[in-house]
Amino acid sequence: MDTNAYPDSSFLVSLVAQDKRSADASAHMARTAEPLFFTPLHRIEARNALRNAAGRGAITDGEKRAAFHRIDEDVREGFARTRSDRRRATGPGCQRPRPARSPLALR
Repeated sequence: MDTNAYPDSSFLVSLVAQDKRSADASAHMARTAEPLFFTPLHRIEARNALRNAAGRGAITDGEKRAAFHRIDEDVREGFARTRSDRRRATGPGCQRPRPARSPLALR
C-alpha cells in the first residue's frame, strides 16, 4: 500500500498528545487503513509544537517525552512512512505487515 496521506503537524500532535482535536484525529485514523507520510520537517515541527505545549503547561514534560517516543515508535513500526520507506517498498510483497492498532493513535 502506497502512502498518500500527508498530515499537518498539528494533526500529528493531536494524535500523540491530548488536546481539543485528539478525539477527531484518533477517529479519523481509526477509519483509515493507510499509514501517514512522515518527513523530517514533520519530526521537527511536531517536536517543537510538543515543546511549546509543555512550556505553556498544556501538557506535562512527561507527556511531551511520551509523545516523542510514540512518534519515533510509530515510524519504526511503519504507521508513519518516511521517504526511504517508500523507496524500499517497490513491489506488492515488499510492505511490512502492519500490527493491529491504529497508526499514531493515542495510547
